[in-house]
Amino acid sequence: MEKYIGKSVYKGTAIGPVSVLKKKDSLVKRIHIDNTAEELKRLDAAKERTMTQLGQLYEKALQEVGEVNAAIFEVHQM
Repeated sequence: MEKYIGKSVYKGTAIGPVSVLKKKDSLVKRIHIDNTAEELKRLDAAKERTMTQLGQLYEKALQEVGEVNAAIFEVHQM
């Protein structure tokens, strides 16, 4: 049996498969943007899609797991 020590993200005890996240150095690729106005439009569109998807997830979770548990999706919309 292997023993792991880490930080829990949930209350209580869980039994089941474990996923171990190993920290790696990440390389951030930098690119030059000539048309910043177009990039800002793309960002705004992505934010709008995200808000729509979060709203849909909230509604689905509201039906399936109740208001308390669905609230995580509502909070992410702030």
